[in-house]
Amino acid sequence: MNSSIKRMIRKKQKLYNRARKSNSQADWKKFKDLRKATKKRSSLAHDKYLLDLLKTDDKDLETRKPTMTKQFWTYIRSKRQENVGVAPLEINDYIVSDSREKANLLSNYFKSVFTKEDP
Repeated sequence: MNSSIKRMIRKKQKLYNRARKSNSQADWKKFKDLRKATKKRSSLAHDKYLLDLLKTDDKDLETRKPTMTKQFWTYIRSKRQENVGVAPLEINDYIVSDSREKANLLSNYFKSVFTKEDP
């Protein structure tokens, strides 16, 4: 993180503390303005970081292709927000968190919903 952004974040926190303590409109406005500027600068720094990750090999603008480096893929993997597994289930005011019990509950449910009918 850029040192100027760190300074802005520290100053923003100080302004927040002052605004919360004094509860004056002027202090809240200063805080909100700096918060907006900090967010914008941080966003621009993040975008620049991503562009640096996607450096190009060619000088020709028509045939430029980004190079997918290990650092780029590490960044992509870090952005995942997937949850693996099934959340705890509730049946008749009873919460089931055991994997085997959840599997049995889901199996029974799908058996009851998807039944084979005789033609």
